Formats: sequence, structure tokens, C-alpha cells
Amino acid sequence: MTEEFIKFNNPWSSQKFSKNMLQDALVKHVLGLVNYRMADVGEVLDVNANLKNGDEQTWISAWATMANRLQERAVQYEQANKLVSAGSAYLRASTYWRVALMYFGDVADPRIRQYCRLSQSCYDKSMKLSGYPGKAIEIPYENTTLPGHYFQSPHANGKSPLLIVVPGRDT
Repeated sequence: MTEEFIKFNNPWSSQKFSKNMLQDALVKHVLGLVNYRMADVGEVLDVNANLKNGDEQTWISAWATMANRLQERAVQYEQANKLVSAGSAYLRASTYWRVALMYFGDVADPRIRQYCRLSQSCYDKSMKLSGYPGKAIEIPYENTTLPGHYFQSPHANGKSPLLIVVPGRDT
């Protein structure tokens, strides 16, 4: 039996989700998180369908709406003792709160602080419910603290190397 194979001339990354280059790149970034269960294809496409090219406020509002919807769902799951579903919904909510932050032009916008805290809170709840070997920590810095997460391999014996990762503004 001889099969005919299609020659793929265009990789999926050549597909455009927006005429706006930044929005297109960010949607592709979020789709890249699907393998890690930090995003869901259907949810990302739902948000993308409601975006306007280059419109910052629509971006912020659409991602925050999805994040809020998932956070509320996570609370309901948690109250119903559906902890795996709750942990999963909290993780995706955390991602979407963070993604809403990626397109802010006004650094003084009070939603930045609010969404950062919501993203962190959802992430911490997800870690707690998922049994992932990590915990939230506070790192002393000048007259305050910085939030962080400490992950230790369950296979480490005694002293082990420490890796400090300082992510960029978008994370």
C-alpha cells in the first residue's frame, strides 16, 4: 500500500491569531503552556476570539475575565472536595491573571498589583492542592520582602545545589 503524504509548507507558528505582532506572539506563548497544563486550548481560543487587534484594554479585560471565571470555578471545586480539578483550575487562573499583565502600558494602573497578587495566590493554592513539591516563600529585600517559590527535589539527599531563577517582567 502506498500512502500519499502531505508536504507541510507552513508551520503552525506561521498562523496569525492577530494582526498585532505582540498579541499574536503572546497568544502563541500561552498556547505553549498547554503541555504543562498551565493553559487550555479552548480557553485561549475563547479569549482570542474576543480580542481587538492592538487594543490594550480588551486584552486586559478578556484575560482577567477568563482568570476570574476559572478562579471562581476552582473555589467551587475546592468546596466540593474536588481537589484535583480545583488545583488545575487555580493553575490556569494563575496563568491568565499573569497573561493579562503582559500588555499593560500604564505602570501606575492599580490592576497590576491586584492581578499580580491574584496570580500568585492562585498559583500557591494550585501547588498546595496538587501536591507539587514546592512552597511559597518570602525573600527579605531592603525594607520589604519579595515573593518566591522554593522547590526541592524529593530525590535530593543532604546538601544539593541551589538554582535561583529570576524571571522577566512578564512572569
